[in-house]
Amino acid sequence: MPTYELIISRDISEGRRRLAAMAGMDTPLTLDVAVWAPECAGPCGLPHFTLLELRGAIRRGELRPERHGRNLFVTRRHLIEWREACREPQRAPGSGSSQPSTTRPPASSGRSRSGGSGTETSSSSLAALQRTAQALKKR
Repeated sequence: MPTYELIISRDISEGRRRLAAMAGMDTPLTLDVAVWAPECAGPCGLPHFTLLELRGAIRRGELRPERHGRNLFVTRRHLIEWREACREPQRAPGSGSSQPSTTRPPASSGRSRSGGSGTETSSSSLAALQRTAQALKKR
């Protein structure tokens, strides 16, 4: 009758984390090792990205791989470039106490302006909406 031995390891990366950390910036890493690279690590040291996410980024052309036969490899430098390219630009907040105060021009005395100011506002809104629709169509 066969006997089985249960091996319990505390290192869930099975040494991949150490290999990835010791690799140079231009050393080709297999995708299963690259997942454990410090560039892909989350705040607690576990992988932030999965193997499927790296494969998807390669398929979409976002992550540049090296092919050696049928195997895919990436470098730590490629991972850094990929993460930088995926980072959204930081936007300025729309409101808040850190915003410079703007003063409105004093209201004109008496009556409001004559003319079609309401029409000007609606036509500029329509123009902005049309620009947005055209931008979305181009995607």
